[in-house]
Amino acid sequence: MSSIKTLTGSEIKLIAILAMAAGHAAFLIPSGTAAFSLAVPVLDAVSRVTMPIMCFFISEGFFETRNLKKYFLRLLVFALISQVPFYLFRAAVMPEAAADLWEGPLYLNVLFTLAAGLAALWTYYNKAIRPALKAALITTLVLLTFHCDYAVFGALWILSFGIFRGDKYKQFAAFGAVTLIKSAYMLFFGAGTYAAVIQLFALNALPLLDMYVGERGKNLKYLFYIFYPAHLLILALIKLLILS
Repeated sequence: MSSIKTLTGSEIKLIAILAMAAGHAAFLIPSGTAAFSLAVPVLDAVSRVTMPIMCFFISEGFFETRNLKKYFLRLLVFALISQVPFYLFRAAVMPEAAADLWEGPLYLNVLFTLAAGLAALWTYYNKAIRPALKAALITTLVLLTFHCDYAVFGALWILSFGIFRGDKYKQFAAFGAVTLIKSAYMLFFGAGTYAAVIQLFALNALPLLDMYVGERGKNLKYLFYIFYPAHLLILALIKLLILS
């Protein structure tokens, strides 16, 4: 793996945002067409770097933020703001799932996953909490994301990056192990071979993270928070009002 440090945090986040937008925009391609069959798997694979990158920077934010409470509350506020655009997007691209109460309005967006992962990392480093209670709280926080986007695995990625911060190889090994478990879970619990294989493209985030110079770069703190619900809403409206 490359040891050349060339990318700031903001530059890596921009790559993640563009990859996410590309993966979501693929759903605007009419299904059943040759373009859909060719483009969606490619763009889906590209977009898989986004969540690991965001999880990495959530863990970095835990150590670098001046006010952890505000950081956590900001995630929750934007998670709530994003829920309607998230639901509308899912209703546009997967109407059968969105029509189901459990898979529709009650299925939570990825910012809830990130918030729970941040809380789990705070719990891990809180010396005032006894080990047995700490383990129970972390387990509970991880399991709470079971019905969120990226389920328990996003929270586990945050813990992997945060617990082993300062040791790149342990960070990446823990992240890789969680990714492999996620892929195996998808394969053996009915999601299918495609879903299992596509998870492995999350490992492509590692070369990007390896190039992180350890500096924030330009202050783009609110870009992801705003872009996430905004692009979901725009894509949903295009799909529902123009392409339907």
